[in-house]
Amino acid sequence: MKYRILLSDIDGTLRPFEQPRVPQDNVEAIRAIQRHGVKFAISTGRGRGGIPTEMLNGLTPDYWICAAGAQVLDAGGSTIASSCLAQDELEALLSFCTEGGYSLHFSFSDGTYSYIGYEEIHRRELELGLDTCMKDGGDQTRHLQEMPFSASARMPRAEAERFQALYGGLGLRFLYYNDDGCDIVRAQQDKATGLKALLSHTGMSLAECVCVGDGNNDVGILRAAGLGFCVEGGAPDALAAADRICPPSNACGVAAICRELWPEAFVS
Repeated sequence: MKYRILLSDIDGTLRPFEQPRVPQDNVEAIRAIQRHGVKFAISTGRGRGGIPTEMLNGLTPDYWICAAGAQVLDAGGSTIASSCLAQDELEALLSFCTEGGYSLHFSFSDGTYSYIGYEEIHRRELELGLDTCMKDGGDQTRHLQEMPFSASARMPRAEAERFQALYGGLGLRFLYYNDDGCDIVRAQQDKATGLKALLSHTGMSLAECVCVGDGNNDVGILRAAGLGFCVEGGAPDALAAADRICPPSNACGVAAICRELWPEAFVS
């Protein structure tokens, strides 16, 4: 078997943005390749605690690369690798986003806490019929218990550049997944570093990995994998980084990849 593991982003890849659940076709195709011995991993900017069980529609990943690579877990939730923001990094983000009025959320072990903009994102999730997973962190104290793995914000790209002009010495990376939404991680941290930590744990190689994503925060992992797919209509940098293009999320492109690469898993 040339490819031993499939890694997929969730939002806009495994699940269409406009749907609250992973489509059944994707679920059944992934279960088929798992029964055939292929491992499946989620690779997402969401922290593990910020992924509602209902959203996965019964999927049971073998591994998790969460918080844009800062949180790597096995199927049982045990930590394989992790990286947390430092106090000065968190304080810089909080100061900058407070001044600019930008929403700011942090991924902790027990979920995603919205320090700025909770009501807006909660309203949007309800309007879209999504399972709400954001916690109200408006008192901005959750980090006093433990530091978060990563952050996410909604701000124009020009503002991320302004942040770097002010706080560039921190080395934080702004990984955009759409026009104004971004994951924020420490220097050298992204989904690709999470993948390498996972492979070090499992003994598999990059050449044995298939990755699929849609956003610019998937660029590193798409380049690193033995075979990288970007969904049709994905972000320009992700499309350029991928080896191939697959059908969009609303056409269950992940299921199409499964059937193409592991046809023997679908022989009745």
